[in-house]
This record gives sequence, C-alpha cells and structure tokens, in this order.
Amino acid sequence: MTLPGLAIAVVGAVYVIRFMPRILTPREAQEGRVVDPGGKQFLGEIDITEGHAFLGLRARSGLFPGLGDLMPRMIIRNDQPILPPFDDIELAVGDRLIVTATRRAFSRALSRGNLKVKTLDPSGGETAGRANKIGPDMVMAEAVVAPGSRYAGRTMQFSGLRTQFGITLFGLQRKSRMARAALSEIRLEPGDTLLLCGPEAKLSTLRGNHDLLLLEYSAQPIPQSAKALLATLIFVTIVGFSAAGILPIEVLSVCGAIAMVATGCLTIGEAARSIDRSIFMLVGASIAAATALERTGGAHMIADGALSALNGASPIVLLSGLFLVVAIFTNFLSNNATAVLFTPIALDIARRLGTSPEPWLACVIFGANASFATPIGYQTNLLVMGPGRYRFVDFVKAGVPLVLLVWLTFTIIAPWYYGL
Repeated sequence: MTLPGLAIAVVGAVYVIRFMPRILTPREAQEGRVVDPGGKQFLGEIDITEGHAFLGLRARSGLFPGLGDLMPRMIIRNDQPILPPFDDIELAVGDRLIVTATRRAFSRALSRGNLKVKTLDPSGGETAGRANKIGPDMVMAEAVVAPGSRYAGRTMQFSGLRTQFGITLFGLQRKSRMARAALSEIRLEPGDTLLLCGPEAKLSTLRGNHDLLLLEYSAQPIPQSAKALLATLIFVTIVGFSAAGILPIEVLSVCGAIAMVATGCLTIGEAARSIDRSIFMLVGASIAAATALERTGGAHMIADGALSALNGASPIVLLSGLFLVVAIFTNFLSNNATAVLFTPIALDIARRLGTSPEPWLACVIFGANASFATPIGYQTNLLVMGPGRYRFVDFVKAGVPLVLLVWLTFTIIAPWYYGL
C-alpha cells in the first residue's frame, strides 16, 4: 500500500499547507472571536544594561538584524536621540532603545527573559530598570484611555498605574500617529491603546474602571519559556511510561496534568479553561449515535443499499464507489467500526469479481481513515477542536474537499497500481 499511500499523502499535504489556511478563519477565545490579522504596533522602550542580549549589536543597512520582530525607531544615548537610519551604530550600556512591535513580539521577548523591558515606576528608584518576574499567572492585555479620563495628559512614567493597580505599562499604540520619543515622556491621550502586563488578579481590578477600558478579549497569558524544558520532560516521561506499559495512558494523563499544575507550568485556571465541556457532550453524543446506528443494523442496511446501486458497474467504478461510501461512513462512525463493517463487504466483492482482495482491502483501509469532514469522525478531531477554536462547520468546509481529493487520488492511482 506504500505507493497509493504516498500519493494520497502528497496530495493531501499540498492541500493542507497551501489551501486550507485560506479556507479557515483564525479565531481566539472561547467565544470564537476573530483575530485581528493586522497586528497592531505598540511603541515600547528597552534599556540596554550589562549582560543584555542586545548589547554589542551593530546596525547593518540601517537596521539591527538581531532584534528580530522588534523594529528600532530611535536610540537615546546620553539623553541625545539617534534617529534612523542607523549606520555603524553599536548598542552600548546605558542606551535606551525605542522600538515598535506587536503584542506577540513583546510577549515573546518577556517570556524568553533576554529582554529587560523598562518598568515605569513613578518613584524612579532602583526598580525602574528591573524586569518583571514572569510567573504562571502573568498576562498581557490591552486597555483604552477613555474620553475624559483622569490619565489623559499624564506622562506614562507618572501615570501611577503600577502603584495603584500593581500592573506595568509596556507599550502604547496611537492611531493618529506614532510618536518618536522616549516612552516615559509621552503624554497619554483619549483613544490611546495601552499594553499592560501583570498578574491576572491585578488586571481584573481594571474591570469597571471608567478611566481605562480593559479590552476583555485581549488578555492572554505570557508563555512560560522558563518552564518549557520542565514541561517537555513531563510530556516525554508520560509518553515513555505509556510506551513501556508501566501504567495505562488514562492514569498517566491525569498524573501529567497534575504535575504540570504542581510545577507551575500551568495555573489551575489555565488547566480548567483547557477543558471544553461542549466537546465532552459532543463525544458522548457521537458515541451514542454511532453505537445505535451500528447495533440496530442501520449502518449495514445503508451500506448494502449504497453498494446495490453500483451493482453491475465495472471494477474501477465499483472500487471508486466503495471508497466514497466508506469515506462518508467513517465521518459518522468510528474508523474501526467502519473497517469492521466494510471489510467483509470488500472481500465479498473481490470474490464475486474474481479479483485479488488486495485493492478492495486497501480501499477500505484508506477510506476508513478519510475522517476529515466532521469533528466526530476521529478522536484527534475532537481533541483539537477546543484548543484550535474550531467549529463543526470548519471541519465541513475544510474537510469535505480533502475527502474528495483523497477519493479522486485513490480512484486514479489504485486501478493502475493494482492492475484492475
């Protein structure tokens, strides 16, 4: 089955990589809110200190390639601004690098720990240059300065957000223009979008605030890069113990989840949010429906009826029709149940036609695994439905063309390969 399998894999991979992203709409949050594809740019400030990851970076062609997604706009050196293009400029200790970047870029920089983004502290003390400790409860969110806000006209340095709410202001986005100045010197205006960071409990205190309007759906946890190795170790251990047969995967999964929370890789809130109750309802309903269809004989009756319509057709048409019927069934029954149901039918067809059973068994195997058109078609579809923010209609829109492509590929390759 290698050659037909490779052909199906290549065609399917081209479709999934090149065309499926254009069909599906990215979403975030439980409610399926559409992600802003533009990627808002925020103005931020980075202090270059001893041992900083950016210390010693030299500009090339007016830019600093080592900054990644952070776009430099100005360097403040000895209270003197250095504007782009930056020719033969090398970042030194004491420089203040003014950058623009998306929230994702700031979040990634914070999680890696190699960026010490300046903490704007009204006291101006030693903590002013200290980076926030990124814990499992740290989130980044956006808030808008409301019309008539008491923060309007204040500089970001003396806004008092850190002392009043215990949160840090990391960036500013202004729709009318992007200021080219030090972040601490910019005066806030109504309509400004602020990039805030702090513990989830602290940010929640902004709810109901009439001066700063917290954008509820913008709050996202900062990735725990420092815990990545530990999380990987837990994952590998669970998989290894399961492969070795030390404990059942059900027990190991629960132990792994507890270990992730106990070691701080996840908070209890994040673990709870990862459980999508609607998915559990869908799993139970799909199992019940499939079991009823199988045990009452309804599935066998539908299969016999569909194949009876192809009675008298050529072997190629019959093979193609069998694949399509199996592919339809597997999106409503489990792939195992579909294979059990259609394997005797495939062997009977091969016996009646006097052909080798190999192409017909391959047809059942490939068709039973073409479960792409519904979330109930296969367990992994249900597993990714919640984290991926997919809906039932997403599987139909993206999966039906994939099923048809797999069917057409098998219809073209199999008769030639098996000599029908």
